[in-house]
Amino acid sequence: MIGRKVNEEGIAFYAFLDHKGKALSDWYYSLSYFTNNLARIKIKTGDNDFKYALIDTSYQIVTDPYDEINYYCNGLYLVTKTDDDFNLQYTILDKNGKQTCEWFKQVERDFSPGYVVVGKYSEQDGNYLYNILNINTGKLSGEWYTYIEHLEDGMALVEYTDEEKGLYDAISFIDKTGKKLCDWLEEVEDYYGGFAMVSLGKHYHLLTNTGVIVDEHVYWIEDVSEGIALIETKKYAKFVDQNGNVISDKWVEAYGFSEGLAAVRKKKGYFGYINTSGELVIDYQYYSAEQYSEGLAAVSVDYESFGYIDKKGNLVIDYQFTKAGQFFDGFAAVSIGDEEFFIDKEGNRVEEE
Repeated sequence: MIGRKVNEEGIAFYAFLDHKGKALSDWYYSLSYFTNNLARIKIKTGDNDFKYALIDTSYQIVTDPYDEINYYCNGLYLVTKTDDDFNLQYTILDKNGKQTCEWFKQVERDFSPGYVVVGKYSEQDGNYLYNILNINTGKLSGEWYTYIEHLEDGMALVEYTDEEKGLYDAISFIDKTGKKLCDWLEEVEDYYGGFAMVSLGKHYHLLTNTGVIVDEHVYWIEDVSEGIALIETKKYAKFVDQNGNVISDKWVEAYGFSEGLAAVRKKKGYFGYINTSGELVIDYQYYSAEQYSEGLAAVSVDYESFGYIDKKGNLVIDYQFTKAGQFFDGFAAVSIGDEEFFIDKEGNRVEEE
């Protein structure tokens, strides 16, 4: 346990005590409980100078004193010091209190589990440059960029300027390790869900988070779900996986995957449902077909009334609704004419409380 005492000047000190109240450690200005066998202490290093350090379970100081020490993640600590120009610098300590990497001007959290964005000031460039640090090995990805956006589904947008190479705000993508996924691009329209629309020449193409560029003239990304992108091309809607494989194409209308199924329609035809392998699993028979939610999808065979089918195509709630919404927590909003109400998954009307 942690004990507290106050000296004659009213200053409090803290130490670890045994069950009899005997001090096991020295007395410090502040003291935390152990996290992964290390505890943070506050010590006096000058007349009015206080710093922080870490002690191990034998109550020995195992680090140098720093301006600040905070638990980071996975047994690692983020520490801060002030350089001779009074600028803050950061580094990371491992579970033994050993420094794992060099000092940086900036350390940003939450890039990807095990990886962080770090920054340094470049005197040559006159601005900050950024890199990806593996916090477990202390190694950098190797490339420094003028900008790194947050990682999203395995890919992050980066910018780079090098006047000698004729690059000004050039853009590309990297994965969570900092590896470039493609060459420098002319323009990026959008990216999410592990896919990006990138400009190569006159047209936009699809880039995946595995570094594959799909040789299609892409108009836009309609939807990304379950690792599959629904893209609109000049003639058809197509489904593409993250390896760049076109798993299903030539649809004039389609909705994104939900619960492993997607509603699709061919030219002048009805809707059916395909699985993530592109196989037709529910035949073309619906004028309208919505995405699945909680195992059911709203469909219509006449544009006038909707019912609900299960994932085998069985009609489980009869055609009767003018409008039919998706299920959420066992209930769906529906209407018959102007009357709106909720139903459960058996089609029973649920009265609002």
